[in-house]
Amino acid sequence: MWKRFGSIAILFSVAVLVVPRVVHGIDVEGSFRLRYENSGILGEQKYIRKEDIDHRVFSMRPVLAIYSNDGAWELRAAPNIYYDTAYERVDIYNEQDKDEFSSYIDWRDTYVSHRGENNVLRVGRQVISWGKMDALRLADRINPVNLERYLVPYLYDYEEGIQHVTAVSWDVFSAQSGFQVVVVPEYQQSRLPSKNNRFSPYYAYRGYDIAADKKPDASQPEYGFRYQKFIDDAELSFYFWEGYPDIPPIGILLDGNGHPQELAYHYGTETYVGMSYSSIWQHKVLRFELGMIHDSVLMMDQRRVSGSEEIQAFNKKRGLSFSDMYLAAAGVETELWSPAARLIMQYYYEELAKPDKPVYAPLRRDGITFSFSQLLGDYDRYQLRFDGQYWTSDGSYLLRAGFRDQFLQHWQWNVELFQLVGDADTTFGMYEHSQYTFRLQYEI
Repeated sequence: MWKRFGSIAILFSVAVLVVPRVVHGIDVEGSFRLRYENSGILGEQKYIRKEDIDHRVFSMRPVLAIYSNDGAWELRAAPNIYYDTAYERVDIYNEQDKDEFSSYIDWRDTYVSHRGENNVLRVGRQVISWGKMDALRLADRINPVNLERYLVPYLYDYEEGIQHVTAVSWDVFSAQSGFQVVVVPEYQQSRLPSKNNRFSPYYAYRGYDIAADKKPDASQPEYGFRYQKFIDDAELSFYFWEGYPDIPPIGILLDGNGHPQELAYHYGTETYVGMSYSSIWQHKVLRFELGMIHDSVLMMDQRRVSGSEEIQAFNKKRGLSFSDMYLAAAGVETELWSPAARLIMQYYYEELAKPDKPVYAPLRRDGITFSFSQLLGDYDRYQLRFDGQYWTSDGSYLLRAGFRDQFLQHWQWNVELFQLVGDADTTFGMYEHSQYTFRLQYEI
């Protein structure tokens, strides 16, 4: 593992120092970040064991960017290298978990791009950000998320929570409008924890092997487009996306005698059509978003469910097939007593329409989110943050308080405390606990 860290660091350092001297007509930039993160649970909790979320993560991210002197071409590479000590626990995780989760490389912002007079073509690992909502995604469906350590990626760490995806994107723009086409040649699902982890959506299947390489239904590329219209201080956008769910459901493959043999992912198409609007009104940013999802996923055939009572209960709860879901969200962002103090509030609503079988989940769900931040000190050295989500449909909520200190020139540390509350069958109740996160980061 440490050889991998060192080899990549040396390779990037040599590229930054040597390439500009050997190849003329280009500029080279480089940066380097080291981070240590510790997250865990405060005290004894109701539904989970402390060991299930006790992570100590070391990560390294070198960034290398090579530009042509005219600014037309850019080649960028930014691998994130992770090592998580949680998977060394042999009483919870097996050797397969250790090999897959304890250390890995996540290639982020690794692409080649060409910028023309009014267009940009980019090929490689990238983030495609659609929509106007910050805390909950409607149109922002292209990039999967990291659920391995982040139950709510947007509140924990947006940069780490959003997973980059290999894609081809082409942007054409003018002062009045913009048009973007995106193609993802190969489907990439969200990064999930081991099924032996209490937070895994497949925890009930932990006694079975998952045939992760069987993806017969996800063989087609994902694709879509966004059209933007700019009118003074307002923006109107329309979206279309044809893809697959971030977290595919699992089906149980039975042998000839009807006994469970192995598990396989079930993929179905997901079509999203939507629009968003944002404008500035009296120094406030107003945002609205509407969308519809047509989903062909068949979560589980109830007549073929086998296995333990725990698996049967799990499938009954999630045994859901539907055709359409309607989504709506509205939000406002404003500064308070100074430009350094900002407040963001959003409301989210979703409704399941035309269920084609008995439903074991609410047909409607709605909630509100808020985020308050205050910068303090010289050069905005300190930051205070308070965030929260409250689901009015089931009464569960999440609260976070955070503090960040950007000290010296390249060092930063922050600490966050979380509280998740709710009944066992609610959005946050199944994870009911108090949690902390501490990060120490060095970046040049």
